[in-house]
Amino acid sequence: MTDQSVILEVRVKPRASITRLVSYVDDVLTIELNAPPVNNKANEALIAFLAKTLHVPKNQITIHSGKTGRKKILHIEGVSQDNLSSLLDL
Repeated sequence: MTDQSVILEVRVKPRASITRLVSYVDDVLTIELNAPPVNNKANEALIAFLAKTLHVPKNQITIHSGKTGRKKILHIEGVSQDNLSSLLDL
């Protein structure tokens, strides 16, 4: 892992009324997604939302584990650990 990449633990809540950041506590990011957990739609919505929020291209976000669960481990290129909190604005 370089200085410009982070490993991020994410907890998703699909089928929410809107897509939004809920919290970033104990290095776990909680996100509500306005997408169903069907046919990879929630994962696609998660990647698109984080790419927009963190100002990185979608192809720089990879789901390492948890593709079918609510807890996911993501690898994000182009963001350092130091500026992650400020980009999340929580």
